[in-house]
Amino acid sequence: AQYRREPIVWLDRLCIDQTAITESLPLLPVYLAGCNSLLVLAGPTYMQRLWCWVEIFVWLEIGGEARDTVILPLANFSLGDEIDVRRATCYLPEDTDRLLSTVDASTLHGVEAFNGRVRALFVRALFLRESDRSLRSVRSRTRSPSHKLSIGRFSSARDSARPRIGGQIVVE
Repeated sequence: AQYRREPIVWLDRLCIDQTAITESLPLLPVYLAGCNSLLVLAGPTYMQRLWCWVEIFVWLEIGGEARDTVILPLANFSLGDEIDVRRATCYLPEDTDRLLSTVDASTLHGVEAFNGRVRALFVRALFLRESDRSLRSVRSRTRSPSHKLSIGRFSSARDSARPRIGGQIVVE
C-alpha cells in the first residue's frame, strides 16, 4: 500500500507470523490466491515438513497448476519413490494431527489422492523446468557459430532419451 502497487513477491516465512501460525493459517488461501505463480525452494527436508505440504495442498485446491509452479531443487533434494503426506510432521504433534486430518477430510478421495496430485505436480513442474532449460540450451547452441545443430532420426535406444523436435531427435 505504501508504494501504491501490488506486491511482487510474497514470502511465507516472512509474511506469516511464525509464532502465531495457527492464527495465520486461515489466511493462507487468501495469500496464495493473490499469487500468479508458486516458487518452491525444495531442500532435502522439504517433503518431511507438513507445513510445506499444506501450502502445496492450498495451491492445488485454489487451482494452481504445474505451468504456474516453479520448483527449484536445492542441494540433496530428492522427490523419492514414495510421496506420502503422512510421513511429514510439524514441530508440534498436535499440529501434525490437525493438519493431516484436514487434508484427509478436504480431499475427495483422501490422502492417497492428494499424494498422487502432489507427485503429479512435482513431476510436471520439474519436467517443464527441465524442458525449458533444454530448449534454452538448444537455442543458445544454434546461435553460437562454434556449434552446429542438425536433426537426425533415432538410431539406437540410447537416442530415445534425447530431446525430440517433431518426432526427430536433436543430434550434436
